Amino acid sequence: MPKGDRELLKADIEDGYTQIANILLEALAQAKLTGKEKGAALYLCRKTYGWLKNGSRLKEAMVSLQEWANAIDTDKSHASSILASLATKKVIIRWFIGPGKGYYYSINTRVAEWGNGCINQQRLRETAKQPLPKTATHGLPKTTTHSATNLALRKETLNKIKRNDNPDKYVKGKYGHMVRR
Repeated sequence: MPKGDRELLKADIEDGYTQIANILLEALAQAKLTGKEKGAALYLCRKTYGWLKNGSRLKEAMVSLQEWANAIDTDKSHASSILASLATKKVIIRWFIGPGKGYYYSINTRVAEWGNGCINQQRLRETAKQPLPKTATHGLPKTTTHSATNLALRKETLNKIKRNDNPDKYVKGKYGHMVRR
C-alpha cells in the first residue's frame, strides 16, 4: 500500500524513488540553466534512473515531444527548443532514432563536458569535496514542530467547539487557529 498520498501530493520513498549521483544533483543545482531546462533535466533523471530493468537503472529513455511538453508544462515547440539548448550545452545527450520515431535521451554524467558556461567546474569541485554537516546525516529531531503544534491546537479547539464548549470564548489567533479569549 502506498505510504504517500498522491491526492495531497505527499511524497514517500516507499512509493518509489530515483537514485541519482550526488555530484549530478549538485551540478544541476549550480548549473546556469533556465527553470524549464532544469525541469527537463530532472524529468530525464526520473525517466532513466527512476526505473529498473533487469535489476539495473536505466541510462537512457525514449521520450516523445508531447511527453516532454507535459512534463515541463509547456507546448511542444518550446519543449523542442529547451531540449535543443540542453543538447547544445551537453547537459543531455540525444540521438535520433528515425523519422516518426523521435529521439533517445540520456543525462551527460560527465559534468566536465557541460559547456557554454553553464557550470562553474572549479566551484563544483570544491563543493563536491565538502562533507555534509553532521546534522544532515542524522534523522530529524523527535521534537514537535511549530506547525504540528498549531495543527494539534486547532484540532483540540475545534473539538471543544463541537462539544459546545461555549464558542464565544474563542477568537481567531495569530496563525489562523481559534484560541481562548
